[in-house]
Amino acid sequence: MIHMEQNREPEIEKRRNRGGTVDIGTKEEGAIVETININERLIIVKEKSIYEFVLADTLDPKRERPNLPSSVHTKILDRGSDDPVVARIFLTAKALFDTNYYPDSINVRKALLHTLEVVKELRAMEKEIEGYNSEHDKACNAYEERKGVPAYMLPSIPDMLTRCKTIFQKADHACQYIMDVIRLFYPEMSEKNYYTDFEKFVTMKYGENDHFSKFLQQVVPFIMEIRRAPNCFEHRKVELILTNFEIQDKGSLLMPTFEMNFDGSIIPRQDLHTYLSNVMKGLMNSFENMLPFLASKHIKPMGVIAPQIREVPEEKRRRKMVRFGIWLPFANEGFYAQ
Repeated sequence: MIHMEQNREPEIEKRRNRGGTVDIGTKEEGAIVETININERLIIVKEKSIYEFVLADTLDPKRERPNLPSSVHTKILDRGSDDPVVARIFLTAKALFDTNYYPDSINVRKALLHTLEVVKELRAMEKEIEGYNSEHDKACNAYEERKGVPAYMLPSIPDMLTRCKTIFQKADHACQYIMDVIRLFYPEMSEKNYYTDFEKFVTMKYGENDHFSKFLQQVVPFIMEIRRAPNCFEHRKVELILTNFEIQDKGSLLMPTFEMNFDGSIIPRQDLHTYLSNVMKGLMNSFENMLPFLASKHIKPMGVIAPQIREVPEEKRRRKMVRFGIWLPFANEGFYAQ
């Protein structure tokens, strides 16, 4: 009698080939609203968070590590689709940078990853601003409680310099990631080129009356202010002046202020609390509008169909904070691919 050995599937093969379901994050983070596959990375956007989901075969393609779980997910951001920064930057990029509409020479998937890094930097910056605002408010409240008491202590934010340095470093990092996106669309822009060079390049390429040229004429000076401020903080240049709370001649309290006059960037003395808020708003507006300009200059025809980048009417938006989308000339009013 001949005994034939059964062909048994190794345990690691069984585990990796097995189907199943997995919960991503917690219920408190809301529903999954987007799943985006970027270069073997699955980015999962929930209402209040963003995760990266990776299968074991991505981490161990040769299946040599049997103890790995079948999948791993990692939270990469504590904000999701409900957050303005996520929606206006990352989800806008997702709506615009669809590989079907661009030449193969432009790696729009990589551009998406860069915009995700932009959002991370802006969120870190926002946290630092929130921390500064909290310390500012506590100092003001303590001053009001002691006002009129003999030998009261002048309010102060001891780590204000460090906080501001971190805020502007994060802002500068975000600007650098957007420049990385720009270089994917315009490979002529080398690592040595920055925004002032890009403004000149676009003006030469499209003309000074082009909408993109006019847009850059407005935003580049602001972005260069952001770039120069970390330089001043890092090298303690006297051209940047940061003051803490001060008592005026008549006894009134002057809030912390910021001013800079360095390398062509002039920021007159102003309330630091307000200025930091304006920097955050300015970066979001600049980045949000930069993306559709890049897309509109490179979107390709699809046969006889000529797609366009347009601002989506509010009543037709898939997500209310995602303002831009790809418009296709179908039917009477056209169709927005979002």
